[in-house]
Amino acid sequence: MKLLSIAASLLISAGLAAQTPTLTLTQVGSGFTRVTTLANAGDDRLFVCEKAGIIKFFRPYQGNTSTTFMDINSRVINISGDSDERGLLGLAFDPNYATNGRLYVNYINNSGNTVVARYTVTPGNPNAGDVNSEQILLTITQPYSNHNGGCTLFGPDGYLYIGMGDGGSGGDPQNFAQNPQSLLGKMLRIDVSTNDASYTIPSDNPFTSANDPNNSVRDEIWAQGLRNPWRWSFDRVNGDMWIADVGQNVYEEVNYQPASSNGGENYGWRCYEADATYNTSGCQGASNYVFPIFSYDHSNPNGCSITGGYVYRGSVYGDLYSRYFVTDYCSGRIWSLLNDGNGNFPVTDHGQFNTFSYTTFGEDAYGEVYVARQNGIIFRLTSTAAPRAAINTNGSLALCEGQTLALNTQFNPLLTYTWLRNGEVIADANSSSYNAAEAGSYSVRVSSAAGETESEAVVVTLNPSPTVSLSGVDPLYCTNSTILVNPTLEPAGGVLSGPGVSGVSFQPSSAGAGNHTLTYTYTDNNNCSASASFDVIVDECTQLESAELVAKVFPNPFQGQFVVQPASPALPVRVRVFNVAGQLIQDLQQAGGEQLMISMAGQPAGLYTVVIEQAGKQSVQQLVQE
Repeated sequence: MKLLSIAASLLISAGLAAQTPTLTLTQVGSGFTRVTTLANAGDDRLFVCEKAGIIKFFRPYQGNTSTTFMDINSRVINISGDSDERGLLGLAFDPNYATNGRLYVNYINNSGNTVVARYTVTPGNPNAGDVNSEQILLTITQPYSNHNGGCTLFGPDGYLYIGMGDGGSGGDPQNFAQNPQSLLGKMLRIDVSTNDASYTIPSDNPFTSANDPNNSVRDEIWAQGLRNPWRWSFDRVNGDMWIADVGQNVYEEVNYQPASSNGGENYGWRCYEADATYNTSGCQGASNYVFPIFSYDHSNPNGCSITGGYVYRGSVYGDLYSRYFVTDYCSGRIWSLLNDGNGNFPVTDHGQFNTFSYTTFGEDAYGEVYVARQNGIIFRLTSTAAPRAAINTNGSLALCEGQTLALNTQFNPLLTYTWLRNGEVIADANSSSYNAAEAGSYSVRVSSAAGETESEAVVVTLNPSPTVSLSGVDPLYCTNSTILVNPTLEPAGGVLSGPGVSGVSFQPSSAGAGNHTLTYTYTDNNNCSASASFDVIVDECTQLESAELVAKVFPNPFQGQFVVQPASPALPVRVRVFNVAGQLIQDLQQAGGEQLMISMAGQPAGLYTVVIEQAGKQSVQQLVQE
C-alpha cells in the first residue's frame, strides 16, 4: 500500500489542467459565532448552527441579515472555548420538511453525551423552530470531551445517517471504533419515520439479524472504523458518500463509499491511520479494511485537521461541477477531487485561502457550496467561469400529440435563461424550465455575470396519438338485468374503466342505478395514450311504462323530425335523444302541450333511442331516421 501524497495527486491531475478552475471564495455572510454546521431546508434559506446551541438562518442571495430560528442553549453543554469540540454539532431537515416540519439535531448535552433529537417547526411560523417539541431519539455516552463527530444527514434512501467519532482522548484507548457493540467510531443508519420518540432499524442495514444472526454487531451500524468524521456528505446527484476523517498525529484522510454500497465497510481506525499502520493489535488482515482515496500528512503547509465538504452540483460555475471539495482547519488549504468513474480520484490543490479555521461546508437548495470559518464568516465557493447549462429531459425525447414535454435546466437566482427551438429564441421562454409542445431541436442559454453557456441541443420528436374507439354498448340498461356487455374496444390491449367494469366487460347490475361513463384508454408503443368514452344510463326500471301510456312517438321511420305526443298534455315532459354511440344529442323539457316537435336536422340516418319522462313514468323507444 502506498500513501496517496499531495505530490502524487497533482501528477494524476496534470492531464486535467485545462479544466482546473480558478477557485475563489466570495463572502456572503458574517456575524455568526463558532459555526459547526450549514444546512438548507429546500428553500432560499441557509441555516447556520452555532456551537453554543443556537440555529440561525439567512438568505445568501438577498443579503447578510440573519434570524434566530431556534435556541436550545440550555440543553447544550457549556463549552469552554474555540478548541472545545462539543456543542451543537449537526442539523438535518427531513426530506418531507415542507409538509411535516420535522428537523433533527445532534448535540452534546449537559451530561457530556451525544443526543440525536427531533424538533418541529412552530405551527404558523416557518421562521421559528418549536423548542418545546423535542423528542430525544438516541443518546450515546461519550467517555471524553473530543472526537464527537456529529454530522447528521438524510441519505437519498430517506434514512438518517449519523457520523460518530471514537469517543475521544487520543489513539482510541478503548478501541471503540473497532468494537462492534459500541456506536462510537461508526456511521449509523436509522429510520426516523415513526411519530413517537423512537426509531427503527432499516431492514437492509448490514448487521441486522438476517445478516448477523449472533447479534455480534449493533444493528444501527452502517460502517465502522472512523476516528472523527468531521464533516461528511452525500452527492446529491448520484448518492455517493464522501467522509473526511480527522487523523491522529500524521495523516488526514477522505473515504469514499459509492451509492451502490450495501454498507458494512470498515475504514480501519485504530488499526490504520489513513493507510499507514497505527495500532494493529487484535486487527485483521489489511484486505478487511477500506482505505482512503485521498490523504495528506501534517507537513507544512498541508495542515493538521481535515474538514470535509460537498460535491459541487450547482449551476453557476460550470468548471466546479462534479468536484468534491475539502479543506484543512489549520492551514486553510483547499483541495478538490474528481471521480473519473474508473476508480481514480485525481486531486487538485487550489492553495491556501485567507488564513485558516474553516470548520464546515454546506450546500444550498440549488447545489451551490459554502464554507464557514469558526469566526462566523461564510463564503460561497466561486470561480471566474461561465455557468453550466444542461437540459434534463427526464429520460424522454418523444412528444405525444396534444401533450407537452417538460424540459428543465438547473435553477439559481443568479442566472438568467433563454430557450431556443431550431436555433431561434422562443418568445417569453425565460424560466429554468420549458414545456415543449411541438417537435424540434431545443437548447437553453444560461447567463451569469461571468458569461453565457448554451446547452447541447435536445431533439424532440412528435408521435401521433393512437385512434381509439369504444362501441357495442346500449345507452340504457336496467339494474335487474343479468346481461354482461362486452364492448368492442379498438385497438385491443387497453384498459376499460368505469362503474360495473371487470376486465373488458361491463355489467349494469354491478354499476347500479345512475348515469355512468365507460372509458377505454389505450397506450401505444411510443407511450402515447388516447381515450374514448360512452355514457350509459342504468335505471331501476320499476317505472318503465309502455310507450302508449307515456307518449306516442311518430312517424317511425322518420325524416328530419318526429313528434312526441304526451299522454297528459297539462303536465311537464322531458325528452332525451341518444345516438347509436350513446351520446346525448337532444335534451328537451316542456311545461306541457299537446305535441313536441323534435328536429333531427343535420343528424345522420340510423338508429336513435328516445327516453320520455312524465309524471314519474318513463318509456324508451327506438326510432330510425331514413
